[in-house]
Amino acid sequence: MTPTTPAPKVEKPTRPWSNSYIRLLAVGVMCSVIVTGLLDYQLKVEAQHLYPTKHELAQFFGGFYIALNLGALVVQLLVTPWALQTLGAIDSALVLPAGVGIGAAFMLGAPGVLSVLGTRWWTR
Repeated sequence: MTPTTPAPKVEKPTRPWSNSYIRLLAVGVMCSVIVTGLLDYQLKVEAQHLYPTKHELAQFFGGFYIALNLGALVVQLLVTPWALQTLGAIDSALVLPAGVGIGAAFMLGAPGVLSVLGTRWWTR
């Protein structure tokens, strides 16, 4: 008789939702999507009040999104490496929700285009 070696034990895959980190991450992503959608809506409402014609509105959004994306690129290239080295990953990750909270407070306290534009820029 030849001795048989037992088959390697295969671990049963766990469900992703059983991990609390994944649940927290999913809630964070969901909140981010909701807040971004609300900010975009608020920005469009404010912009329509300022620029009633389609041409003015298109010109505003074209300039705004060019400036927004250039600013985001500068932040990603210059500020992010410094923040990660100085503050660390956790504190750097807290900057975005803190800024959105401050922007929301400004939108409640002083509603208008500037508070909406600033908060929208911060989320970029």
